Amino acid sequence: MFNSQIHRYIYIFATVLILVAFPFSPFLLSLGQFILAGNWLLESEFKRKWQKFKENKGIFLFISFYLIHVIWLFNTKNFEYAFHDLKIKLPIFSLPLIYGTSVPLKKSELKLVLHLFIASAILATLWSIVIYFGLTSIQASDNRKLSPFISHIRFSLLLVLTVYIIVSFLIYNKPLKYFHSYYYLGLLAWLIFFLLFFSALTGAFILLFITPFALIFWLRSKENRKYSVWTLSALVSIMVLFSIYTTLAYTRYSNREIIDLNKLETHTVNGNKYFHYPENIDYENSQRVWIYVCEKELRDEWNKKSEIEYYGKDKKGQFIRTTLVRYLTSLGYRKDSVGISNLTTEDIRLIESGITNYINKNKLSLYPRIYQLFWEIDSYKRYGNPSGHSFTQRIEYVKNACRVIQRHFWLGTGTGDVNDEIKLQYKLDHSILAAKWQLRAHNQYITLFLSFGLVGFTLIVVIFILLLRNIRNNIDFISFVLFLIVFLSMLNEDTLETQAGANFFAFFFSLLIFARKIPKQSNET
Repeated sequence: MFNSQIHRYIYIFATVLILVAFPFSPFLLSLGQFILAGNWLLESEFKRKWQKFKENKGIFLFISFYLIHVIWLFNTKNFEYAFHDLKIKLPIFSLPLIYGTSVPLKKSELKLVLHLFIASAILATLWSIVIYFGLTSIQASDNRKLSPFISHIRFSLLLVLTVYIIVSFLIYNKPLKYFHSYYYLGLLAWLIFFLLFFSALTGAFILLFITPFALIFWLRSKENRKYSVWTLSALVSIMVLFSIYTTLAYTRYSNREIIDLNKLETHTVNGNKYFHYPENIDYENSQRVWIYVCEKELRDEWNKKSEIEYYGKDKKGQFIRTTLVRYLTSLGYRKDSVGISNLTTEDIRLIESGITNYINKNKLSLYPRIYQLFWEIDSYKRYGNPSGHSFTQRIEYVKNACRVIQRHFWLGTGTGDVNDEIKLQYKLDHSILAAKWQLRAHNQYITLFLSFGLVGFTLIVVIFILLLRNIRNNIDFISFVLFLIVFLSMLNEDTLETQAGANFFAFFFSLLIFARKIPKQSNET
């Protein structure tokens, strides 16, 4: 229908559309893949494509992961969910096939599409800042709302990859003009700042964790060995400083106010009775939460200051009463009319938003996020119920999934029965998790074992070992980082069980490994 040049333009356009759509629009992301597939079919030349497929064993090995999902339909009862899962993961089959059998991207073409992806990622972060400052109709009660189009965790993974794409331009595309160097460094500084202070902890953790490995990969080449001592020294220094900071943060968190419970005052300055609950040992910023509580004064004064009633719920669905008591405690105030009178307009707004500790005012500090992690662990140890707490809920998810594995050890639950078996296990165990928090494992490796059992999981491991051996000469700096991002994210998320995650894995792997020819021993992008 079209000549080869037109097909080439469509191919590049569809690739750009997918890249630009990633942080903004699942619809455009799907549209880009539809255009890419349609163009591939209309282009025909199937004889040439079949030959390329036969020559590149890596393509078959990669799509074998998808084929295992198809094969394990034999062990499935819920075919409706199974076909839904196969639809989500279809890019894992189609994208390597399309990119691997098409004419490889030139170096200039790859640079162009990657630069457009960088621009899209930067625009997405700027839009997040617009949301953060309340300049849109979107209510950002927490940082998760700053990514309105895709999961905040998937968004953070995109940004980590963007960081290292920029790094690769800086270190491999030389000589660079001063303008270009400062341009890249400025973008890099902004993205790192955004990841550390506005993004998901998963993204920030992955960014910090993979940095040493990325440096080691870069330092392997002979021309970079002269930088090894200085680079590794700087890296060790950063790790030591981070360890010291974390230790000091824990010391600050674990510091506890020493009080004599027998000498607590009994009445407020207004003569109303205080209630003390010494058996409850919750703390906020070293202060005991459930002492010096006067419900009457709290209720009367709060209802004068806020449109949300004292017995209502904040914007996170928590009881305002509890949020207020914790927030006042974090400031060191007693829970009475005097404490309420000391609250600013900003404090009232934060409490209504569900913020339980004043330290969260400072969005540019890492300590509130570390504090929240310590608080969740501490609460889980004492009460055993992690409902609503992101980190400790994952412990229950893993426990539940492992018990499902025990019941389906050899062949798993099958492609379509994962959710059903997970829900059943929560019922069998009379889980303490609230129903809305009874979710999947949030660990892709466990989910794969749960789905396909020991037999299927072993096959997947063998496939990826063979795949890595097959493509080892085509792994450059960016694709190496991509591997780390994906495999680390799988420890904390069911990365491949969502459309965004499956697309991220399949598309970037296909683009960086199968869509181009990389000269042996080359690390250039």
